[in-house]
Amino acid sequence: MTNPRHVRLVSVDNLGVDLCNICRYSGPYLEALRYGRCRCDTSFHSSLSPVKHTKKTSKAPPANTQIVSSSSSSSSSSIRQMKVIVFGSTGPVGRTLVEILSKEQPTWEIFAVTRSATNKFDNLKNVVILQGDAINKEETMKLSADKDIVYSCIGFARYEVKYWAKHWPIVVDNLLLASSQKEGQKLVFCDNLYAYGPTTKITPSSPIISASNRSKPGIRVHLRNKLQQRMNDKPESIAVVVGGADFFGPYVTNASFLGDTLTKAIVEGKPAPICLGSSSVIHDFCYVPDFARALYTVSINDKANGKFWICPHSVHNKTIEQIASDIAQLAESKNGTVTVYGGWSVRLLGLFMGFMREMVEMLPFWTKAYSVDDSDFCKTFGTQATSYEDALRGYIEFNR
Repeated sequence: MTNPRHVRLVSVDNLGVDLCNICRYSGPYLEALRYGRCRCDTSFHSSLSPVKHTKKTSKAPPANTQIVSSSSSSSSSSIRQMKVIVFGSTGPVGRTLVEILSKEQPTWEIFAVTRSATNKFDNLKNVVILQGDAINKEETMKLSADKDIVYSCIGFARYEVKYWAKHWPIVVDNLLLASSQKEGQKLVFCDNLYAYGPTTKITPSSPIISASNRSKPGIRVHLRNKLQQRMNDKPESIAVVVGGADFFGPYVTNASFLGDTLTKAIVEGKPAPICLGSSSVIHDFCYVPDFARALYTVSINDKANGKFWICPHSVHNKTIEQIASDIAQLAESKNGTVTVYGGWSVRLLGLFMGFMREMVEMLPFWTKAYSVDDSDFCKTFGTQATSYEDALRGYIEFNR
């Protein structure tokens, strides 16, 4: 994305800064990556392509910076052409990530893996569809062999303990092997926050629960331990994990508590939007575009390597009751009253419905206050989540 003739300033904290040769505005390098243009006027120079940058000779750079060309070594992987692969590319986060990668890095070769070879990216010229499944070791190794970054946005459609216990360890083992095949190869892993258990003020350094094959949170701890072991034993084989609480946003239908049974029901005026557990305790949510952008951000910043992160969250300290009411107001719907299926109802329905049976162990996540602290990510990478109202509006539009 950066022309070798452009001049970049790289600060001591490894966040790059570009200088616009029109307004001399210096802004965060990640903003330049995000917008591909300068912010010195309302039209962004009327260009979707990167503005050219030249060295400003009238004023020396700040003392804490050094001038390097884009051909020099840098903490940002974005300055060179790369081959990257996305497993789980048809899910909400994976699909959004592929779109972000294609837009932000038009010179990258992006390979989107899908089990059915369904092409959801025919309008993206630098995206190639590959048929494959991360459960297959040989296939995963072959597809990833020459890739610089291996992104995993995999999520199982089957929300079942036994299925997770059997398949998740295999998938993670395969991804760890597949992303260790050449020097500098990086694994970027999309995770949930189950490993911390049902609690409040979760940070990346919060205690995790015990590993177990008998619960979905316990299984996620097994996976986290595998990833942590890779970080400890093979730091040269780079791994980065970004976690998020329950998400909502584009392409999310029935895979979210804010999905079809709540937001879509409200928008379409259907009776009885529902929630499980409780509607009166706070529960934080992240917006899919923010989650996907966080994965992209850590993939191009070496300071992210070998760590667990929590992505920016748009919904903080809100109850389902409040969220439903706000969705109804923004959607101009009168259908904002939520029907709650409490613990006894979920257990009773679990006798007849597999999904409800699987939800019984997850009830503490929905009957107790559940909040996350995303400040570490936001401060480190100079970013923030989409605003609460904008995120809700975006999801409402998706559901119209």
